[in-house]
Amino acid sequence: MEWGEGDPIVNRMSDLIDTIDAYKWLIHYYIKQTASDFDVEMSAKKECAFSARNNVQVHRAQQLSIAYAELTIVTWSRQFADEVEQLPIKNVLLRLIALYGLFSLEKHLATCYMGGYCSGPEFGETTRLNIRKLESEISPDAVALVDAIAPPDFVLNSALGASDGKPYDHLMREFRKHTDPRPDWWKDLSDFLEKNKARPSKL
Repeated sequence: MEWGEGDPIVNRMSDLIDTIDAYKWLIHYYIKQTASDFDVEMSAKKECAFSARNNVQVHRAQQLSIAYAELTIVTWSRQFADEVEQLPIKNVLLRLIALYGLFSLEKHLATCYMGGYCSGPEFGETTRLNIRKLESEISPDAVALVDAIAPPDFVLNSALGASDGKPYDHLMREFRKHTDPRPDWWKDLSDFLEKNKARPSKL
């Protein structure tokens, strides 16, 4: 099947391949609309090519670039996840990729309806339902995902940078490390205060 072909779908988006298919249609649609608007700009207004390209950015070429980038991220991420051998890690990655794909696709829902890719409220409702479902499924792994992406705690060098759920214990430990030492500038401050203590107030 070529991009942009096929019957409008009503109630799908239950699998990552559905998201990829929707993006392929979306890109094909944006290409057609961008090319059509460009031809209109060139013929009707007698614009130069540079001005015509600028005029078709809004709602056309710009959205085409965004959709293509989002599809590339989903496709490459899925290819990477397919090569992961550990099944638990693979499942988490696939859910994360599917969530990103649906979250990004939701921003193009209006175009999907306007272009005839889908009809009725079921497509949009199913997309949002699956987003909520994936968020619920991925919630138990949220801390592990953050730890995998974020710098290690020792790099952050922060009492609040640990992920063990004990921020107050870490704060108290940091406070107790620095109870006795005086700062380097304490003598300068002491001399300054002593020097100015005897001065009469001008008020």
